[in-house]
Amino acid sequence: MSFFPNPSAPPPEPEHSEWTPPVWFRPPRDELPVTVPLDRVLHGDPHLVVWLPRAEAYSDGVSFMLRWRMRRRAEQTPREWDDLVNSVMRIGPFGSADPGEGFRFGLRLADGALLSNENRGSIDVEATPERALTPHDQGGGGDTSSYEGGWDLWAWPALPRGPLALGVSCGAIGLPETVLDFPDTEPFRVAAPRPLWG
Repeated sequence: MSFFPNPSAPPPEPEHSEWTPPVWFRPPRDELPVTVPLDRVLHGDPHLVVWLPRAEAYSDGVSFMLRWRMRRRAEQTPREWDDLVNSVMRIGPFGSADPGEGFRFGLRLADGALLSNENRGSIDVEATPERALTPHDQGGGGDTSSYEGGWDLWAWPALPRGPLALGVSCGAIGLPETVLDFPDTEPFRVAAPRPLWG
């Protein structure tokens, strides 16, 4: 008797429906963005650095690339470090169970509107908001002495002309509310889409 009987006919393909993310949820996948170098440090101390290396501008919005790196403190035991890293890894895009611990992102627009990732867990993805700020976790990694990660913050639709303020905080990694001001949004605006595919 064979351990491996002859394979039978493959099962039928399961029926599934295609889901296309709405325009406010992520940058367009068929458009080549304009890279805007920023190299701005939002926060820096001996154990934590948060910076904004660049943004990617599209015809209908802009994605801000936020990166952070933390370093283990001399007084932290290996267990304390592991607990901290594990707590950071469990933080989702719309915050943690403790509002003060999760990543909080916000944009203050020139017209006074305030966009934030808070209280977004129950949002209806089928409905189109007037404006949205949607964070996308870029993952992270590290070792016994340092850990780093990143978020891409998609702001939709195109930003109104004028000054812009970007705010971020995260209690889990010891980041107080920090604000970065831009005098004008013109660098983040694209006049016409650039097709990605030939």
